[in-house]
Amino acid sequence: MRSVNRRSAARPVKSPRAAREEHWRRRQALQVAAQLPDDPEEALTVLRHAQTLVRSFLAARKPAR
Repeated sequence: MRSVNRRSAARPVKSPRAAREEHWRRRQALQVAAQLPDDPEEALTVLRHAQTLVRSFLAARKPAR
């Protein structure tokens, strides 16, 4: 059976800017993940709390259309 590189398999080609933005978001995610507790359930709980905080603060700052 042939191994498939998941990164290159059937992904649309991105512009250089989109690729840089994705790289930057992955780097930010790695920095956040490095600060999480070792226990997976505790880490997921922290991430759920963080998601709530982000949604409430960013929704409060979002200008009305």
